[in-house]
Amino acid sequence: MKNNFTQQDLDEFFTLFSDLPNSLSIKSVHHLVNAPNIKAKQRVNKNKPLIISSIAIMALSIFLLCILFNTFFQDNPLVQRITNFDKNDTLNQQPTISIDPYDNLKHLDLFLKNISNPPQSYIIASDKNTKVIGKGGTIIHLNPNNLLTKDGSVLGDSINVELIEILNKPTLIMNNAQTTSNGELLITGGAYYINMTSNNKQLRINERGINVEFPKLSNSQMELFWGERDSSNQMNWKQLNQKFKVKKLKEPVKPVRKPDLSDVLAISIWNSEDESEIRLQKPKEVKKENSSPEIYKKYKQQLAEYEKKKRESELKRRTYESIKILNLGWINCDKFIGIPSTKANIELNVSDSTITSAKFFCIFKEMQSITSTHYINSRPINEFKNIPEKSKVKIIGLALKDLVPYWFEKDIVVNKSTNIQANFIESSQDDIKLRIESIN
Repeated sequence: MKNNFTQQDLDEFFTLFSDLPNSLSIKSVHHLVNAPNIKAKQRVNKNKPLIISSIAIMALSIFLLCILFNTFFQDNPLVQRITNFDKNDTLNQQPTISIDPYDNLKHLDLFLKNISNPPQSYIIASDKNTKVIGKGGTIIHLNPNNLLTKDGSVLGDSINVELIEILNKPTLIMNNAQTTSNGELLITGGAYYINMTSNNKQLRINERGINVEFPKLSNSQMELFWGERDSSNQMNWKQLNQKFKVKKLKEPVKPVRKPDLSDVLAISIWNSEDESEIRLQKPKEVKKENSSPEIYKKYKQQLAEYEKKKRESELKRRTYESIKILNLGWINCDKFIGIPSTKANIELNVSDSTITSAKFFCIFKEMQSITSTHYINSRPINEFKNIPEKSKVKIIGLALKDLVPYWFEKDIVVNKSTNIQANFIESSQDDIKLRIESIN
């Protein structure tokens, strides 16, 4: 049906509609239908179903929108975060996200772990004695009978040996292994991590112990220390009152010449257990093209045996006498630096106020020593404590902002009132690794 409303009809209708209360109802419509203006009344009566339907649809739409709006704000955590302002805040204030500085330090520890070399891993049989030789010269004399699982179950068919050898300052830094014992500075002769599992079960050493030969990196008298990390992942070394003993080895026999052979190198291998001397001669060279396959194969076997014995001899000369360890974990060959005449603290400040936490290392240039500390911007004082005065050191700092690494370094001579103002620069994982590896 075509509606023939005139402009006057519409004006009269909206005049009546403006008098309605805010909440529309059937009574309101009834009032509208019975309006005194007869002409408008007739027109409205004709369109009464249309008006009622329109109002009902509007009411239903508003109801559904309210439900959707309420559900969105209740169930959406992002909206909750944004709307949970302090009542005193203005409406145009932007939300802030606070980052726990200690959580940031955990990310820094993970960052260092990612740039360090992975542990060496060796899988050996659990039914026989085995000698495990690390890349840095550590020799583990492993007797499976001296190992137990922590839960009391039997060993599996194999044992997985995990070894970390920390033989220089860069590896000390990347493994976060500062050289201090209860706040006292140590000089390290090498730090090590030894762990063993079988069938993915943690092992422990029984009372018979495991013998280990550690590399001899210093001519100083070194002692055995046991390492433990605190809740903030800082390393502390505990003295075990065991001293390392230097091997008493005979000098190698000089090369000799025999008339029936070409030049032969004789090597003296000193066995410290039975004090017997074994002379090994390098086999006469045999060229493949001038010999039969059998003779050449035998020559290669003899040469391989010679090279093996030679390496063992060299390793023996580079390690201390074996020492018995009763626990797996962190081990250090250290000594105390002694009591310096005066000590000082190094105060640490960071220029960038958006850096809430950082890790600093103090690296001594004239001895194999490193100490570390954490920087927390909410603390009143951040500092290195008890550093010997007049020490030449390099201070390096690591920080993360939005998981982007930042770097700082500075060379100083420690005095009574040393204050460091750290200006961090944005860096990358690869760049920081190269910078650490260049430290000596």
